[in-house]
Amino acid sequence: MSQNPSNYDEIKVPALALSDPFISEKGKLIQTVEEWEMVRRPEIFRLFQDEVYG
Repeated sequence: MSQNPSNYDEIKVPALALSDPFISEKGKLIQTVEEWEMVRRPEIFRLFQDEVYG
């Protein structure tokens, strides 16, 4: 198997799409501190655990 060629041209790099931190995994808009602490913060923490620590 061969590898994809390396990209040395920044123009060819696709835009990075980041999710909105105030939209829960279920699509609900986070509007209060309580929603952030009880819903969204734990979701982001779990995502970080899965993606960074495995």
